[in-house]
Amino acid sequence: MDSDSVFGFLAGRWTGEEQIAPSRWMQGGVSQATIENETRFGGAALVHQYQTERDGRVWFSAHGVLTKGATSDAVGLFWFDSFGFLPTEAAQGTWDGRSLIFTRNSSRGSARHTYTFVNPDEYLLHLESSADTGTMKTILEGVYRKLT
Repeated sequence: MDSDSVFGFLAGRWTGEEQIAPSRWMQGGVSQATIENETRFGGAALVHQYQTERDGRVWFSAHGVLTKGATSDAVGLFWFDSFGFLPTEAAQGTWDGRSLIFTRNSSRGSARHTYTFVNPDEYLLHLESSADTGTMKTILEGVYRKLT
């Protein structure tokens, strides 16, 4: 897959199981995510709607906007979530031929999102965080499968 087809790959409805590590923002355990992604502006952007449930209740939701950069492997991520994160700029990302990797920095610390594409109907998410922009720790690992 090349960088021009990544947003098209992600477009659609997805479901996934997530393993969450305990952190200052959440308890550890398993959650079930639903995701709806839609390409916009001729494929130059992807609107990402995300929510995850525990015990049948939504406990976290997010809205993301992914954008293509000036070069073929540059991408950006604007991330808004129910924990109250307000981005001041896009998280810078890259496409390495198999994974989209974004690093966000804020007053909460740093986070790295790594989306790895397994096959046409499945991707993995590895989410890491650091409170002080130092050593990253895994806070979420998810496996997502395409519904439509």
